[in-house]
Amino acid sequence: MKVTLGQIKGAESALGNLSNQALPIQTAYKISRLIKQVISEISDLEDHRKRLVEKFGTTDPDTGITTVTEENIPLFSEALRPLLETEVTLNFDKLGAKDLPESFNISSSDILQLEPFIDFV
Repeated sequence: MKVTLGQIKGAESALGNLSNQALPIQTAYKISRLIKQVISEISDLEDHRKRLVEKFGTTDPDTGITTVTEENIPLFSEALRPLLETEVTLNFDKLGAKDLPESFNISSSDILQLEPFIDFV
């Protein structure tokens, strides 16, 4: 399956919520394998995002925390956008509603974030 790094980053929290649900064992296994791949992609994404923060930010001498300066936010966003639009291939077949239990509880915001990975219709 092909997804963008932005879709992966956006689904991070929803995947965590999904992994805490009581799911059929086969579905739980598939989700855990997906999460392992997502963690790897997010780690790489965060490494590159941190480099951009260092490039466009300043470090507070008291806290040692680097933040993007207000005047550089447009440049930071412009540099980050192509990274978030990068397509990656995950070894995962999209799940369907049939893979989820009938008593499955999920928020509408999680549904939106998980659409690249689960066909809810």
